[in-house]
Amino acid sequence: MAVIIETRSLAPASALRRRIARRSALWPAIVVVACFGPYLHQGVRTEQVVLYASTVIAILRRRPGKSVDPSAYKLIALWIVMLSFALVTVNLVYVPFMRRQTFNGIDDYLEALCAMTLATLWLCHHYPPRRLLDTIAAVVILGAVGSGIFGLVGMWVDTKPLGYYFWEGVQADSDLQRKAGAVVSLSNGRVTGLFNLPAEAGIGYSLGAFAAVYLLARSRSAAGRIILLVSLVIITVGGLISVSKIFILVGIPAAIIQLLCTRVAVNKLLLIVLSPPLVALFVIRPLSGQWGGSSNFEIFLDNLKSRPRGTLNTFTAGRWGHDPQGSVLPSWSKVLHISPWFGLGAGGNVGAPYDSVWLQVICVGGLVGVGLAVCVMLILLWRLLSRRPARPPEVQALGRSLVFLVIFGSFGMTILTANRVAVCLWLLLIPTLFSIWPVAGAEPVAKTSLDGGKTSLAGGMQTFSR
Repeated sequence: MAVIIETRSLAPASALRRRIARRSALWPAIVVVACFGPYLHQGVRTEQVVLYASTVIAILRRRPGKSVDPSAYKLIALWIVMLSFALVTVNLVYVPFMRRQTFNGIDDYLEALCAMTLATLWLCHHYPPRRLLDTIAAVVILGAVGSGIFGLVGMWVDTKPLGYYFWEGVQADSDLQRKAGAVVSLSNGRVTGLFNLPAEAGIGYSLGAFAAVYLLARSRSAAGRIILLVSLVIITVGGLISVSKIFILVGIPAAIIQLLCTRVAVNKLLLIVLSPPLVALFVIRPLSGQWGGSSNFEIFLDNLKSRPRGTLNTFTAGRWGHDPQGSVLPSWSKVLHISPWFGLGAGGNVGAPYDSVWLQVICVGGLVGVGLAVCVMLILLWRLLSRRPARPPEVQALGRSLVFLVIFGSFGMTILTANRVAVCLWLLLIPTLFSIWPVAGAEPVAKTSLDGGKTSLAGGMQTFSR
């Protein structure tokens, strides 16, 4: 029995919904593209302007939504407390060292707060979680591929004049440009592409690899798989020529495990798992004459085998362990001596760079800051282990890789506040872990066909409401 319902306005309404769906992918895409953008002025990056403006607009348009788990608001509240401690203690503690620029310390925390808030508000604005995650993942892949190509081209062509736009800004003086992390790393043969630091490049390429594996598990076309495999090879090569320990020790193993946890046919799985590393090695070997970092890479592999200074010290490049030259443990001692509970505030500095999350949080917030950072990690881990509501298998695998990267990457980089890559990380984490995914089989099973402005529903009646 067929029920015929007159719906003259259904076709325009359907077209309107399709236009809204297409536009819903545009805003997240613009924000992620900005994360790979250049400096607009000295000290002002593209993603800062776009992210802050987008967050203000999203707050002004806020509305209650049911696509986000309430624990996302607990995470945001916890981060606001961390930022508050950084602001309150910045001028209350005497520091016998030269302070960092206070704005930079505040901006580190504020960007992460805006990123997680913006992604949460997108879900509240009824952005479909799948569309939001697919869009962000696709643009992250494009950014990582672009950075890898830029790094490879730089082996034959002097790309530093263009690279300054992305590393420190062309408005910076020549001395600051020479001291840019990417320039210093390049002199040691570590090619970072569009990123300023090897560790930052390692996080960016890891996120690109995770996103490529996620979309690879969802791809149903041969052309799509080929494009993603080529992208994965370029990302792998980019990560290897940066000689980033985060990418080699965390990103690659997590991406392989992510592949093994997705529903891909076994005969295709072997090809997918083996192709990127093998092709990357074949590509890098001929480039070794052009790549000054080949000796660095060999030394790194030799150190992994022999571990001359101990396992922890070797894996963290001296940041941890008992090496007196390490930056984390001596810095902890200095902060605990000066201001143990609340740290030194947003401009806190103990004469060493922030080489890990745990050095940053002890300097900025003291032992209270360390406790809050541990709570952030626990919330992410709890959301990953929570199976209600159930996530699609490829989304669960992506979440596992992201949390793995956050936890282990925190020992070698300020991964939660690392500017552009941290924004990409939070934009992936929120829809992956904090979305409420539709229950399988909950969608209407009735088939709808449009013919001459009328709708035929077989076996039932569907109600359309404006």
